[in-house]
Amino acid sequence: MGNAMQLTSFVEQMNLISILPQIVLTSGALLLMLVAAMAKSKSGLSTFILSILIITGALIAQISQIYQPAMTGFSGMIVVDSFSAFLNILYLVSGFLVIHIAHDYFHRRGRYVLEFHALIMFALVGMMFMTMATDIIITFLGLEILSVALYVLAGIDVRDEGSNESAVKYFLMGSFSSGFLLYGIAFFYGATGSTNLSVIAAFIQQNGMMGNIYIPIGLVMILVGFGFKISAAPFHMWTPDVYQGAPVVVTAFMSTAPKAAAFLTLVKVVLTIAGGKESFSWLAEVFYVIAILTMTIGNFIALSQENLKRMLAYSSIAHVGYMLIALTVMDAASILFYFTGYVFMNMGIFAVLSVTAKERDSNLTLQGVQGLGRRRPLLGALMVVFLFSLAGIPPLAGFSAKFFIFTSAIDAGYYSLAIIGILNSAVSAYYYIRVILFAYMKDPEGDIREVKCRSMCYGHFIVFMVTAFGVFQMGIMPRIVLEWSSLATSVLK
Repeated sequence: MGNAMQLTSFVEQMNLISILPQIVLTSGALLLMLVAAMAKSKSGLSTFILSILIITGALIAQISQIYQPAMTGFSGMIVVDSFSAFLNILYLVSGFLVIHIAHDYFHRRGRYVLEFHALIMFALVGMMFMTMATDIIITFLGLEILSVALYVLAGIDVRDEGSNESAVKYFLMGSFSSGFLLYGIAFFYGATGSTNLSVIAAFIQQNGMMGNIYIPIGLVMILVGFGFKISAAPFHMWTPDVYQGAPVVVTAFMSTAPKAAAFLTLVKVVLTIAGGKESFSWLAEVFYVIAILTMTIGNFIALSQENLKRMLAYSSIAHVGYMLIALTVMDAASILFYFTGYVFMNMGIFAVLSVTAKERDSNLTLQGVQGLGRRRPLLGALMVVFLFSLAGIPPLAGFSAKFFIFTSAIDAGYYSLAIIGILNSAVSAYYYIRVILFAYMKDPEGDIREVKCRSMCYGHFIVFMVTAFGVFQMGIMPRIVLEWSSLATSVLK
């Protein structure tokens, strides 16, 4: 009887309903691996359809939790609240989009990698645990699940030396940053005797940020670890090489949802343990400097890039710099809004590139898109929309996202930071518009690969519909998503 009661209590503490979407994804990933191993046909249709069904099931499970009160699981080590639910839905939408892009992309290359879908599922599980964690051990475990999946995805094209090199570089730098993160967690535990964020926050409120020397040291270590993950300067060096070497569909995924997961987990950790603005003041100065370095380095190095994946890698670094402006002034809602728009516009531009990509993405250069706007008018128009949004031109999502971030900096009295951000945004317009000029104003050099399906491949058609709608909706009617973002981040204050 006693054992039965203990088992019942243990099951109640776990609260498996709280991780229902992750159970769906994990079970689905294992099933996908089995199907991939046993499939006689290498067309990938079965794994594609199955992966769409799995993500849809996880999405339904996650949406059903939005309308329920916040609940905890595993003795309070994870929490399902408005913040984690919003982000988990964003991750699942990203996974849904990239699977559609990859289905067409692999078919045109003549080699379908069946394991791709399972790796995406595992990556989504890792991101979701990072967002739900209230204990930094769970945060670390989620980050490692995500990272291992991304290491394999970066090198998934085993025939391509660039993809293999990308995977090795990412693995080495990722392991290095994980060491910093784990070392920071150890310092927190040494100071407080706990890895729970609420316990750490209570300790800091009672003793102050400098009440124990291990606290600031541990926080700096964690900032360095997350700095690598989000590609913030001066920890951004791996990003261009990895983005360039990985297949374009993998780069599309790496640059959106995983980066959002790492950045917003950092936001959650910082805002939870920092307490109020008094203890946050020295961190604000650190973020102030890093924000300026990140957006300036990203934009100015992007000016000289000929390879489009490399250019977009530096562009992503610059966008992290803009979001660090919002972190400096503790405006989590603007960061969440920005990342939502960034997922749509960045996934959209990489989808355009994946349509035109030749073997080993060798033509994804400025010269490779020459004449694209006249040869393929629809692709050219979509490219203009997504690049204009990245540049922050109204009435698109990028403009609204930057407007809210710069406004929050001005409202907080950081006028210089807002001015530097606006100037950097103006600089970025040059390299985005340069791509458009090559697509419309220059004659094509050689053959631009035609899409081998009627009009537009099914997968890309779905992606372009969703991403274009998101970019225009958030640009024309931003208040809807901003209110959702404010509601989601209200639990962090």
